[in-house]
Amino acid sequence: MGVASGIGHFFESIVEMIQGIFVTIFHIFEGAISAVLHFFQLALDTVFGLFKGFAHAVENTLGFAVRKSSSSPPAFLPSSVLLYVLAYPRHGDVIADLVQLDNFFILGTLAAVVFGYLLLSQRHGTTPASRTIKN
Repeated sequence: MGVASGIGHFFESIVEMIQGIFVTIFHIFEGAISAVLHFFQLALDTVFGLFKGFAHAVENTLGFAVRKSSSSPPAFLPSSVLLYVLAYPRHGDVIADLVQLDNFFILGTLAAVVFGYLLLSQRHGTTPASRTIKN
């Protein structure tokens, strides 16, 4: 029984080695396919993330621009409008709602500074090639 069981264990170990080789090859291909799929998932997630980030930036910019300031009228109002708001509170609410979009001035000033810098850099010829106007 010793020789027969030894031969049986020998062939069993050869089958296990062949099975291990095939399992190793299978895991290599499985890992390669998984890596390729994860790469494409990363690429798609990056593109969707860029669109999502752009949408959030637009949403937050518009939310900042349209956000109403505190209940007191903004400091940039002329005194005649302030007196009108104080004298006629019912009509003053409408006017105060219209003029409380003061964050547009902040965004407009920022846009004007950026646009002015672009024009100045084009005039001086220091604009990178990516921003020049090509005819």
